[in-house]
Amino acid sequence: MASDFFRGLRFWRRLLGDDNAPAALVYGGERYFREGVAVHPWHDL
Repeated sequence: MASDFFRGLRFWRRLLGDDNAPAALVYGGERYFREGVAVHPWHDL
């Protein structure tokens, strides 16, 4: 997965002032954890 997918989440965390704020990303691949973000496949929702 391209790191560009995480760019908006990193920006949002900076706006919040919390680089460790909970975040999640939904996409069409497999479930995993990267850059402190839980990545979920859309078909599991």
